[in-house]
Amino acid sequence: MPCNNENISLTQNEQDSFGLEGTILTVMNTGATLKDIYEIDENVIENIYAHAYEFYQQGRLDEAEKFFKFLCMYDLKNADYFIGLGVVYQLKKDYAKACDIYALSYVMAKDNHCPVFYSGQCHLQMGDIAKALYCFDLVCNESTDAKLVKKAEVYRKVIKETRLSESEVKTESSTS
Repeated sequence: MPCNNENISLTQNEQDSFGLEGTILTVMNTGATLKDIYEIDENVIENIYAHAYEFYQQGRLDEAEKFFKFLCMYDLKNADYFIGLGVVYQLKKDYAKACDIYALSYVMAKDNHCPVFYSGQCHLQMGDIAKALYCFDLVCNESTDAKLVKKAEVYRKVIKETRLSESEVKTESSTS
């Protein structure tokens, strides 16, 4: 049967779907972010960020997570949004997911060592002392943020002292 275009009509949902597909194709082909495509007023985005931060401060982590996820999808190039999402995951004790998000945010903002520090805290919580120590060493050796370096030094010192005291206990118990 020949194709007769006169009988073809799209529902609104189908039309919306094609619009979404076009947007996705644009993003994939050009590397554009949703921010580039939709250009939502910066004040609106700042208000959304303020709400996400407020939910985080209030301990309403599920709501904060939703807002930070939206912000991350909206602007894939803003490390602060990813750091916020990572902090939410860390507070929800989803340390592995937090580390993944922190790694991504560190790649985006190489001069900001906060995600590395937070990742170190997560690795410590997961019991991966070597990775935690690596993170704190990286902060101490590369960060220009004196307060952050001081915090990382404290973690490093405690980890090393704990390792030393554990090895002393093992040595004493093996000689007894």
